[in-house]
Amino acid sequence: MREKILVNENCFAVYGWMVNRLRLKGNELMIYAIIYGFTQVEVGEYSLGYNYLVEWTGASKNTVIRSVNSLVSKGYISKTTKEINNVLFNNYRAVRGI
Repeated sequence: MREKILVNENCFAVYGWMVNRLRLKGNELMIYAIIYGFTQVEVGEYSLGYNYLVEWTGASKNTVIRSVNSLVSKGYISKTTKEINNVLFNNYRAVRGI
């Protein structure tokens, strides 16, 4: 069994503008808010992968991937890919000033 990433002390905030201005809801809202939270701290980007988002949303990995891709296509988050030891890793940032 895979080790859980989500611990009891983890949290994220949903701001009214995420609903009112961006019109996000459901999984996209949760995923955007999580990535936004990582963008606001020193780390500056989300790099925990899909499994963390799966744990938060309770959705399937395919659903999370579709939601992330939708947020990228809407321009709400940006995606960068890094190669480490011949393995590709995706990192995401919330786009500011939307």
